Amino acid sequence: MLSVLTIGSQPDSAEAAVASNFDSGYIISDETMYSSREMTAAEIDAFLDAKGTSCRASGSIACVKDVLISYPAQAASAYCTGMSASSNATAGQMVAAVAVACGINPQVLLVLIEKEQSLVTRSTPTSYAYRYATGFACPDTSGCNDEKAGFFVQVYSAAKQFQIYAAKPESFNHVAGRYNSILYNPNSGCGASSVFIRNQATASLYNYTPYQPNAAALANLYGTGDNCSSYGNRNFWRIFSDWFGNPSNLLDNGSFENNTASWQFRGTLDRQVIQTATADAGASAMRLRANTAGDSLQQSVNRTVLPGESYDGSMAVRTISAGSTAKIRVAVWGLGGSAENSVSALTVGNSWTDVETSLLVERSGHTQVRIEVYVDTPGVLVEVDDARVVRSPRQELRAAVPMSSPSFEEGNGGWAPGNGFINWVFYDGGAPGGGSKYLASNTTVTNRSVAQTVAWDVRSSGSYTARVWLRSANGQPFRGVFALWALGGKAESASTPFTVTGEWTQVSVTLPVTADDNRRLKAEIYLVSTGITLYMDNASIQPNLTTNGSFESGAPPWTTGQSGTNLVTYPSGSGQYIPVDGTRIGATNVTQSGGSIRVDTARLLRTGEQYTASLWVRSAAVGRSGGVTLALWALGGDAPLNASTSATVGDRWTQLTVKLPVTVEAASTLRLELYQATPGFTILVDGAELY
Repeated sequence: MLSVLTIGSQPDSAEAAVASNFDSGYIISDETMYSSREMTAAEIDAFLDAKGTSCRASGSIACVKDVLISYPAQAASAYCTGMSASSNATAGQMVAAVAVACGINPQVLLVLIEKEQSLVTRSTPTSYAYRYATGFACPDTSGCNDEKAGFFVQVYSAAKQFQIYAAKPESFNHVAGRYNSILYNPNSGCGASSVFIRNQATASLYNYTPYQPNAAALANLYGTGDNCSSYGNRNFWRIFSDWFGNPSNLLDNGSFENNTASWQFRGTLDRQVIQTATADAGASAMRLRANTAGDSLQQSVNRTVLPGESYDGSMAVRTISAGSTAKIRVAVWGLGGSAENSVSALTVGNSWTDVETSLLVERSGHTQVRIEVYVDTPGVLVEVDDARVVRSPRQELRAAVPMSSPSFEEGNGGWAPGNGFINWVFYDGGAPGGGSKYLASNTTVTNRSVAQTVAWDVRSSGSYTARVWLRSANGQPFRGVFALWALGGKAESASTPFTVTGEWTQVSVTLPVTADDNRRLKAEIYLVSTGITLYMDNASIQPNLTTNGSFESGAPPWTTGQSGTNLVTYPSGSGQYIPVDGTRIGATNVTQSGGSIRVDTARLLRTGEQYTASLWVRSAAVGRSGGVTLALWALGGDAPLNASTSATVGDRWTQLTVKLPVTVEAASTLRLELYQATPGFTILVDGAELY
């Protein structure tokens, strides 16, 4: 059995920085950036003492480990809570107070003053280093603003600015969730590259220091690169990694520099941490030999896990003996509640190979994320290194909300009278959209309803679209209202009035989610007409990725694609037009063929996915028709990708649908676009959906 070799941790390193671990699109996680209580004032002071052992006061200028700071009270704002005045505070006390007030990790502030002025480790303090400690209001194109000078002012202003970036992301040049052109150097002649910024904390770093390291800067991680190198964000990441661990990796000791700390073993797994010049990352690697297939190495991270988040896990693996191979599985788990996982399997040989998997969280209630590497070939020596788990920000889930008996095939299932007694019965035969059964209901009291409530983790982003097929039993016009509710906290709802006759008609309603504390969705059909029977079938609730798909908030974020294209919105009371969804509609025309309207949705796309988009369209004028094309684009990746469908539409609402398989890497935007072929012809639009 292999012995366990104990290796002492490097005295100045929590996780030695390795250039290959630097990800320009994910420098620091949101959790790390905004964890404001990572260190107490006493812990910060002890850290400064340890890092500043070689520092000696320069005349009246004290080392940061010894400095005492007085600062005035700070009023509460939208970005920081109020702070009391302080006299003779230590640097640790000041940094800790600012961190808590502005919700920023004190480690971030310590790294910031080090990368800007080397204030933590310098041996000789200077007044300039204190005056511009965090480089706040010190643009590359001009000198520093003296109004923002001073140790406290610099630290407080930087912390507050990071919260401003997060509160107003669209107001700054670098935005999370999309590709951004990022320069390598203040000299624009050094070029730039397109970087997909995966989270707000990384976007904030680029807004603070708007350059990325080039290959030369990364090749000499602790030194200088070439004339086009910049070092700010490289140094931030490197210093943070050296002092506190990789700021973008949720795992501790992912490269085994601190022996087996934070790792657990399952089964009869021989293991040994070795120091080797051929480690994939850092100076150490973990050597394993399974005695039973499926023995594993794992690390669990306690955290609140939300549906729609992605956790990307990877582990570098290789075999030791020449010519040997081993079967390896790497899994990322969501644990606590109803567990789920994603697993990738690979046969590896003597070369370091990254085994990667990505868990898209679809269930709520997880309290842990775990990465686990299984060795499925007993008796073969393998080495593992450079373990990572990186979180991608939450995106709206695309899976339909699970309703009980949505088409009444199992009877009433989760359906119930929602607003007093109603008559109902289930019929068999002639149902639309699959299945055979449907519900018949009537009432003698107006506004009675049929409803179903579904437990669902509703968050303040995106929207949900509910659909149901309806018709009048005897052909007489039946009036009602279809509503979708978010319940459990600050309740909110949206509704669509409808009138149906003897033909099955799909009615929809879209609810933009603004509150973040609701945990239930409720679809409800109100019966306004009395004495007439309404047939109902094939209900669904689907997350809708498009913002303002029914123009309830006016035109934005819809835009026109070409000059000479017009777009306006109208309420339902305008003329003869009845919306398909909600209470408003859009209207558009063009002065030349090929003009378009479009709406973009930022989303990190994965190859192999398929997206569906639909839009209701009709002619504004009775008796007229014209040609239109609905396209769905995937943009921002290796190459633009699109699918489209064309039709001639008349004066009845027609739903156009297009499906787009994603076959390109790194696409970050979905664009729904409607093109018109007939100049001077007004098209009405409503009920855009993307899922």
